[in-house]
Amino acid sequence: MPFDSHFLRSAERKIAFSASYLIKGSYAQLWLLSAEQKENQTFSIVHASDRASLNDDRIKVLKELSGNRFLIETERYDGFKTALVRLLEHNMTFIEIMGHETIALGYLSKDTRELFSDPASVERIDRQELFFHPDGYRYRVTLEARVDRLGETLRLIRESGSRFEMIYDF
Repeated sequence: MPFDSHFLRSAERKIAFSASYLIKGSYAQLWLLSAEQKENQTFSIVHASDRASLNDDRIKVLKELSGNRFLIETERYDGFKTALVRLLEHNMTFIEIMGHETIALGYLSKDTRELFSDPASVERIDRQELFFHPDGYRYRVTLEARVDRLGETLRLIRESGSRFEMIYDF
């Protein structure tokens, strides 16, 4: 019989959960809509030998500054990571990233040895042992690194057998 003693409680729960999911879903949709409308760019100042060396579909030169410095715009998150690695491979130096002279970055490591001896350019913020070991990497290390020394920092990470993972949101 559909109208037993539990009918009212079941109906109440269905209505309450449905209303809760409707509110949460609406909030998530509003958040996504506002996130899409926000600026999704990263602005950096780099030192490059010339403007032509910045020719890349992922990099937009906004302004040429004095002393072979350029204000550039890249996509945020993975787009920025890709542009960062490309620029550093071409021996460009970052001067600022979003107005910051230091930035947090993460890498995966197979062991606990310290890669950096100069505390003025790199400071370890955190090291977490991973539950899952992708490709044998056991630790995620977070650093605060000087922006103008990112090329050297990433080189040391790579040479140690570790894997650069990301620049954290700023």
